[in-house]
Amino acid sequence: MSATVQDKEIIRQLYKPDRIKVLLVGESPPSSRRFFYEGDTLTQYTREAFARVFGEVRGLSTGEFLEFFQSSGFYLDDLCLVPVNGLTAAARKASHREGVSPLAKRLAASKPEYVVAIMKGIGEYVKQAIVQAGLDESRFECIPFGGNGRQGEYRARLAGILQRLKDEGTLG
Repeated sequence: MSATVQDKEIIRQLYKPDRIKVLLVGESPPSSRRFFYEGDTLTQYTREAFARVFGEVRGLSTGEFLEFFQSSGFYLDDLCLVPVNGLTAAARKASHREGVSPLAKRLAASKPEYVVAIMKGIGEYVKQAIVQAGLDESRFECIPFGGNGRQGEYRARLAGILQRLKDEGTLG
């Protein structure tokens, strides 16, 4: 059974690291199904990308992976904190625009070292939030969402970012 939107935010906060090194930003939590911190398919694809760079995550349970994710300074937030799937295209875009300022405030408070938008359609909005927060735009990248046939590209692009950040010393 899936958690409510409020429950999902409580669950998300349980996994928030003291210091966010890398912030992944999704579009929104889904309305009716499990989400990242409940072990959805995005969690699986993310774990597979991590396994390419951090071999120690191979064989971890979902809960153990999420603990590794947190303890390594990773966090997943969303542009919109309420679900947008099921909205019309115009309403979805309006929600994206409305999500910029609240995300900018969260970014300014957490000051992540690197931000990765994990959906091409939200990249411009996440970048606006980064600028509003006064963060370094060069420490931002946008990759496709790990669904709709783009799972392989998601895993490869995320693994490439992780490897680069590990090589430069951002990640331990």
